[in-house]
Amino acid sequence: MPLTQDQLDAFWLNGFVACEKVLTDEELETLRAEYDRQFEIAEQGGQWRNLSADDGATVTAQKTAPKQMLQIMGMGERSMAYRQLLYHPRILDAVQDIIGPNIMLFHD
Repeated sequence: MPLTQDQLDAFWLNGFVACEKVLTDEELETLRAEYDRQFEIAEQGGQWRNLSADDGATVTAQKTAPKQMLQIMGMGERSMAYRQLLYHPRILDAVQDIIGPNIMLFHD
């Protein structure tokens, strides 16, 4: 999904660009189901953290914290559905329009 000149100008002015619907309903449903599945797996293995809990909080304290902002690392490594987003043509076209064709993924 190439960006228009107006979208590029808006990005450079505001730091973000509003796009039309990038993913289909079917793609979103697949990602939602995979997200839930990955968090269930991560929770069973203790491989997630609640960013709303204090650093060093026990698993029990993280699960019972009043706010939940959950994080798991490496979704692209854990899940083919999420890895495919890195190469999704509609996403990649927009990113290339902003930063050019020499893209390197950095992740932690």
